Amino acid sequence: MAQDSPIGFKEELGVEPGNVQPHSGQLDEALDLHHITGIALTGTVGIGLFINTGEFITIAGSLGAPIAFAIAGFLVGCVYVSLAEMVCLRPVPGTLMAYPSEFVDEGLGYAVGVIYVFANCIVIIALTQVAALITGYWQPEFKTVSVPGVTALLLTSTMLSNTLGVRIYGWMEWVYKWLKLTLVVGLCALMIAINVGAGPLGHYIGFKNYTAFTPGYNNTGFRFSNATEHHVDIPGSGGRFLSIWTCVTLATFSYTGGDMVMVAAGEARRPRRDLTAAAKYMYLVPAFLYILGSFLVGLNVNYLDPRLYRLHETQGDITGKLSPFIIVVQNAGIPFLHGFLNACFLFSAHTAG
Repeated sequence: MAQDSPIGFKEELGVEPGNVQPHSGQLDEALDLHHITGIALTGTVGIGLFINTGEFITIAGSLGAPIAFAIAGFLVGCVYVSLAEMVCLRPVPGTLMAYPSEFVDEGLGYAVGVIYVFANCIVIIALTQVAALITGYWQPEFKTVSVPGVTALLLTSTMLSNTLGVRIYGWMEWVYKWLKLTLVVGLCALMIAINVGAGPLGHYIGFKNYTAFTPGYNNTGFRFSNATEHHVDIPGSGGRFLSIWTCVTLATFSYTGGDMVMVAAGEARRPRRDLTAAAKYMYLVPAFLYILGSFLVGLNVNYLDPRLYRLHETQGDITGKLSPFIIVVQNAGIPFLHGFLNACFLFSAHTAG
């Protein structure tokens, strides 16, 4: 890499040195492809698949949930690919703020920066709070006494991990990536095994619990008490479409986090080569995992199950007990595994922030 080249390939692009603000004295440019893909996947896979999938199943049905994830993944993917093209050409620090400031107006860049910081603060707090609440799975009284303490501990851990240097942070994200991939693939295999009767109870499920779409639209989802046509807010095809579209808006949040790849573009060693691959990785892999995982768990749990998570009815009781995966494991009679899965969900929620 040339000493006077802040982005490593400006001579190849024909960019004049004066047109790019140098940052080689501020950033290490130490992130390789495996680090960047780790940041992409770790930030995207949080609790959306593990807990919120149950909410989507209650609203849109067993097939409606993966359809919602597919549509949301396509929409978010279009945004990520567009940003990646710009970042590969001009990987400067603070890309999401620098681009609107440079190509549109400085005021817009400032506004985007403020909104982006505010949004990330909300996401980090939300994921940390959920991770703390998940600990209530083991000790119900723990939620009311020590949740603020656990939240403070997790936030401190997050801040410390960001002070270790960019290369150590990249390796941490790489490790988290493989742990999360192992978790999701393992859950998918477990759902298939339980479906064909591999659990201790030996019950073959098949498509007994599978309901492709709900009877219509209910903003709180469906349960046994409101599954009749008299309790459907909007029945028929229009209601089913609205149910899926509602889940699409909720599923979009599950795909957030891949934008950190764009923010880290200035730290990439070979941005033009690595960011192109990472752009595909940060939405194609999570989208595939979300679609496959939600479809497989939808085979094993009924959309009317009252234990599933419901956004407008579950008041501050977000624990692993609401996960459709844990509900399936409990129904299969597998001991101890649900506690281990809850710990995995806590880890996933915390590291996504």
